[in-house]
Amino acid sequence: MYAKDTIRINHPSEGVTSSFRCQQGVKQGCPLSPLLFGLYLDALKGRLDDKKCDAPTLGDVHVWLLLFADNLALKSESEVGLQQQLDAL
Repeated sequence: MYAKDTIRINHPSEGVTSSFRCQQGVKQGCPLSPLLFGLYLDALKGRLDDKKCDAPTLGDVHVWLLLFADNLALKSESEVGLQQQLDAL
């Protein structure tokens, strides 16, 4: 279903482009999209669990990753800690 996905873009002033391959993301409105995105985020969180370098704290809880809908924010107290998280991706 996603293996040979092609898309076209409808530009307001230049019209519709020719078809080209889409190799990233999930289709909007596809019933599988939330499941595929959830599986991706679960695997991503697993890879980042060991990289909580310099995570800021809220009370006694380390807050190193914020997830909401299709948004993700990595948190760190230092540039080095954030870079270590990014390298894990």
